[in-house]
Formats: sequence, structure tokens, C-alpha cells
Amino acid sequence: MNRSTRGAAKVSIVWTIVGVVLFVVALVMFFLTNQELSNQTAEVQKVKAELAKLNESKEAEVKAKQELSTVVGFYDESQASSTDVAAVQAGLKNLREAFPDIDENVKSLSKALPIAIQSYTSLQAKVKEQEEQLTSLRSENETAGKTARELAGQKDAEIADLRRQLADTETAKTDQQTILERQVAEAVENFKDRDAKLIAARKALEDDKRKALQKEESLRTRLAEQGRKLNPFVEEPEAADGKVLEVSTDLNLGWINLGSDNRLAMGTRFVVVSGLHGDKRVKGMAEVTKIQADMAEVAFIERTDTYDPIAPGDQIYNLLFDPTGVRYALLIGRFSGAMNEGELTALLEGMNVKVQKTLDKNTDFMIVGGEMFVDDTGQVLSEPVQPTDLPMYRDAVAEGVQVVPIADLRKYFRF
Repeated sequence: MNRSTRGAAKVSIVWTIVGVVLFVVALVMFFLTNQELSNQTAEVQKVKAELAKLNESKEAEVKAKQELSTVVGFYDESQASSTDVAAVQAGLKNLREAFPDIDENVKSLSKALPIAIQSYTSLQAKVKEQEEQLTSLRSENETAGKTARELAGQKDAEIADLRRQLADTETAKTDQQTILERQVAEAVENFKDRDAKLIAARKALEDDKRKALQKEESLRTRLAEQGRKLNPFVEEPEAADGKVLEVSTDLNLGWINLGSDNRLAMGTRFVVVSGLHGDKRVKGMAEVTKIQADMAEVAFIERTDTYDPIAPGDQIYNLLFDPTGVRYALLIGRFSGAMNEGELTALLEGMNVKVQKTLDKNTDFMIVGGEMFVDDTGQVLSEPVQPTDLPMYRDAVAEGVQVVPIADLRKYFRF
């Protein structure tokens, strides 16, 4: 029984020791934990102090931004937020549009505002100047209005005076008109006989004029007829232009006594007439084919009689050709085709025939072309005009100028 008590006491002591150890350990742990807690608490206090300091700094910064936004604007007042950069840029764009002096190189309000202020100040100065001008113009307008009213008053007075004068003039005019009407009536009666005599005199004058014109036309017709009788158009001129020197019957060629010395041209044609005295038989035509100085080779064409050949000594004639003198020709009508006016002029001048523009006393020939479709100015005519209807044609015939139709001219020249 005693052993059991001692054992129990030993166990109790062990447990007591264990409890004491555990208490000591717990106490140690308590002190250690309490120290750590103090350190942590101090750290937390330090963080809280720094956080409070940061909050104060942030609040000060936010307050400063809000104060800046209040001055600058462009922010949401309901939320008291800071300035919106996009809104500032839009405002700067609007400022550029309002003030052209602010160009794209100005990127901030601090640079744009002085320019805007300067432009606004200049604009205010212009407005003030215009207001001063407007005030001056109003003053001038008032002065002009006053002057106009004064002039209107003077004008009304002058009009009233003129109306009185007009009434007096009307009265005088009526009286004068009555007198003049009476005088006119008397003058009409006096001039009736004179008017009848004047009409009779004019009628007599017209009759005399008509008779004179009829007489003039009759004399012109007679003169034209006499001219045609004195200068009739013939197939050949009275004197021969040359003669046939040699004839080659086999080659149908010959030689004539005209050449380049006589201004002979290639293609010129001559009528060949018998060379016997008093014999005027036409044997054919001779066309120039070669030209030398004093003679030319010709080809015989259009022979009239095979049994009456062309022989040496036969005479040759050409209407326009003249180996000696100078002659003058007038062209009238239209010339076209193989022989236009320019070529015909060159041909005639080559034979010493001068082409004229107008009719005069030296004109020897009048060469008549075809009908005309344009006038002298180049305007197209509504209807063709015949050369024979022109006054120049009638004047030339009346003066005895030899008329040569272009169709007859082709007989004497190859073109």
C-alpha cells in the first residue's frame, strides 16, 4: 500500500513539474508574443501616420487641381473633377476659328490667350473707330437732311412761282395760238394756188426728166449699135499675126515665123487661112508645140479639107495675140476649171496683154466667163448672176469694147 502512494506522489510531482514547465514556456511565449505585438503595433502606427500624411498631401493636391480647374474651366462641376484635356483642346480649336491670328503652331492656352487678347483689343479699336465714323456719318446725315429740308422748302417755293408763271404763259399762249391760227388760215388760203402751181411744175419736171432719160437711153442704144458696127467681133483680126514657113505633111507638123522674141506661149493656137491674095479660106488650126527665138514648131489640127492641105505662105491669126503692141483686157464673170482667173491672167500678160480691174478708154477686150455665184466681197448670192447682167458689161458694149466669150477663147489657147 505504501508503494502505491509513493508512485502516485511521484506522478503528481511529475505533472506538477510539467505544469510548471508549461507555465514557464507559456509565460515565455507570452512575453515574446507581447514584444512582437508591440513592434507590430508600432509599425502599424507608423504606417497610419504615413497614410494620413499621404491623404493630406493628396487632398491638398486635389484641392489645388480643383482650384486650377475652377480657373481654367472645362471640367464637370457636378463631380468637381479636374480639367478635361479633350475639352481644352476643343476649346483651343474654337479659339483658333474665332481668332485667325492663332495658327496651328500655338498648342497651349497660355500662348493662345495673349494672341486672342491682342486680336480682341485690335477688334475693339476698330469697332470704336467705326462707331466714331458712324457718329460722324450720323452727324453729316443730319446736316444733309437739314440742308435737304431747306432745299425742299426753296424748291416748293420755286415750284409755286413757276406754276404761277406757267399759268400766265398758258394764258399768253392761248391768245397767241388764236392769233396764229387765224394767220395760218389766211396763209393756207394764200398758198393753195401756189401749191397747185408747184404740183403742176413738179409734174412737168418729171415729164421732162422722163423724156430726157428716154432720149439718153435711145442715144446710148444707138451709140452701142454704132460701136458694134465700128468694132465687130470677127473670127480673125484684119492683119495676120504671122505665116507658115515650112510644112511636114507626113508628121503633120510645121514651122511659123513667130517665137519667144514675139512673146509666144506654149499651147497658143492660130487659125490657118489661105495665103493666096483675096482668098480667106480657113484650112485648120495650128498649135504651138516648141518655141525658138524667131520661130516655133506647130502641130496642125482640125483641118477643114484633106484635099486642101496647109502650105508654106499660109497666114495665121489669133484673136488676142499681137506680136508688136501692148493691149488691155478686162475679165468679167467667173473663171474656173482648167483656166482659172490667175492662170488666164498669167497667159495674157505673157503675150503683153495687160489685165485691168476697171473699164477705161484703153480697154481692147472684155473676156466674159461663166455665171457668178458670189459677189465681189465673197458673199454667196441667193441666185446666180450672169455677167451680161452687170452694168460693166453694158458699159463695155456701149463703148465698143470687143467681147470675147471664154468658150471662143479656148479656140485660140490649149487649156
